[in-house]
Amino acid sequence: MNKKDVCATKVAYVRFTEDDLADLDRQVRRVGAPSRGAYIRNLVKKIRPVELPPADYLSLLDELSSLRRSIDALAARAAEGGTSTLNPVEYYTLSSLTALTLQKIRLAVLPQQCQLPEDMIHE
Repeated sequence: MNKKDVCATKVAYVRFTEDDLADLDRQVRRVGAPSRGAYIRNLVKKIRPVELPPADYLSLLDELSSLRRSIDALAARAAEGGTSTLNPVEYYTLSSLTALTLQKIRLAVLPQQCQLPEDMIHE
C-alpha cells in the first residue's frame, strides 16, 4: 500500500502535564521527528527512536566508503598485474572490516524495531 493511500482518520486525545509535554517536545526534537504524532506513532509501531547523528556523521561515512573503494581498487590493480604483493587474506580482512564498520555505524543511528519493556505492553 502506498503511503499516499494511507490516511490517518482516527483521533486519540491524550492529556499531558506541562512537564510531560515539554519532555515529549524535547524527545521529538532530539530524534528529528516531523511531529509529536509521528513520534508517538513510531513508538506504537515499536520503532525505537534514535537521536539524530552528529553533524560529522555523513562525512565519516564518506571517509569510510572512500577507504573501502581504495582497498578494492588496490586489489583490482594487483589482480590485473599478475604479480601481486597484496595478500588475499589481508585484503579480504580489510575490506570486510571496513564494510562491517560502515554497517555498525548505520545501524547505530537508524531507527529500529525494538521490544518494549513488559510493563509498557498493552494488549
